[in-house]
Amino acid sequence: MVFINLLKKKFVFILLVFFSVFGTPLCAQYAQTTSPDSSSLGLFDAIQDVCSNIALSNGLKQTDTTQTLAYLGHPGLQSEVSNIFSSKISEIGLDFFKNLLKSVIQNEIRFKKDYYVFYHGQPRDFAFIQDLYRGLYELVYKKEMRDFVMLRIPSENQAQFETVFDFLKYYIKNDEIFRSGAFDLQSHVKNLLLSVNPSLFGNSFGAGCSSLEYFLCSAGCTFVDISDLVERTFEFFSMQDVFYRNQAEIKELQELLAAQEKGKTGLLQQIFVPKKMVNLVAYRSVPVGRLYYKDRYPDKHPASIDLNDYESNKSSDDFNFDTTQFRLLMSGPMLDPKSGVKILRYCNETSNLNTYKTKLKKLLNKIERQYEKFSTNSLGFFKKLHGWFKS
Repeated sequence: MVFINLLKKKFVFILLVFFSVFGTPLCAQYAQTTSPDSSSLGLFDAIQDVCSNIALSNGLKQTDTTQTLAYLGHPGLQSEVSNIFSSKISEIGLDFFKNLLKSVIQNEIRFKKDYYVFYHGQPRDFAFIQDLYRGLYELVYKKEMRDFVMLRIPSENQAQFETVFDFLKYYIKNDEIFRSGAFDLQSHVKNLLLSVNPSLFGNSFGAGCSSLEYFLCSAGCTFVDISDLVERTFEFFSMQDVFYRNQAEIKELQELLAAQEKGKTGLLQQIFVPKKMVNLVAYRSVPVGRLYYKDRYPDKHPASIDLNDYESNKSSDDFNFDTTQFRLLMSGPMLDPKSGVKILRYCNETSNLNTYKTKLKKLLNKIERQYEKFSTNSLGFFKKLHGWFKS
């Protein structure tokens, strides 16, 4: 019901997003309120309080900003965000959200010099795949995976494009990125791209584009078969036999995360990409992954230019600022825990999550006892695919 209410509040913006995707000129900005509704003053005041405390504790000047602070620097956007999300955040807990916002902005400040930041929201169910991958990775390679979350299971087709420019030139040449009405929802493209926002609150008014909305509602853009991804994770590490031996425990863990719980959030991924790398993995897009720039020369529009403009808050147009979004090419460095990319994951604690953590630890300990020898064939494939590991 809350998710439906969010969509109702944003209905007025759907036509604008549709026109912006399919080429019709935008003749007017959306109608914005100058102050929050009385029912959302708690969230509005909380956001103001967090920003003020961060500015004081970090000695920030008025000219100092981060990507999320730049967004909140638009009074109309801050007001509308409070109106849209106040009900759901109240259900989850205002104190939790204040702590989340504080952590998010503090990390942006911490890594601002060398990184750009992106945000992605997912259903909580994905935590099992990510935790399982981490556990098997550390078991097989005897290396800790720090400040990183594997957001795609590596596969051969992800090695076909070394950079985002290679990817774009290929799909510009065959015209598919312009022809397809749902470009990044196609099966052969879907696992290559990750839809991301440049701030925590980005795309609050774009239907189906808000990382924060997906996080708060533990929802996703399309259905994903979690069971299939779990099996593929074991296959990647050549542990199919281990997968079949532990079906009962695997099913129980999936059910714990998928179960309905009051106030349960999804997963928020805060993705820090090194500035020296960002132009190789990111491009500015519109909904469904199509190009924002339509001149067929992606080299002329590196993502860093738009990201710098975003953080500098050069746009006075609230609608265009809010709807700024990007796609990340999920290959090479985005799948390499040692590439320098940092991915931090957030979600709130619930009873099921605490039970899940305990049972996950037991399963991983059991798998470790079952584990005898890692397949040299799989390790060879892994080296060939990404060149991550030295002999």
